[in-house]
Amino acid sequence: MPQKALKAGLAVADQRAQGFTLAAVSTFASKEDMDYYDESCAAHQELKVIAKDTHQGFAMVFFQDQVERQ
Repeated sequence: MPQKALKAGLAVADQRAQGFTLAAVSTFASKEDMDYYDESCAAHQELKVIAKDTHQGFAMVFFQDQVERQ
């Protein structure tokens, strides 16, 4: 995934975060790119297996990008 498309960071403590401590955002250049990520990307498939049993609801969080760029 292109580095400009990935952002992640620690969530700022706030009641709206509902206890979430990490936030990540992925952006895509096109619907086709998103479909590939959702349906064909091996790493995302592994993440979905883990997340399906741990994900509960959603939260609104504020974070600042902390992904190290090379």
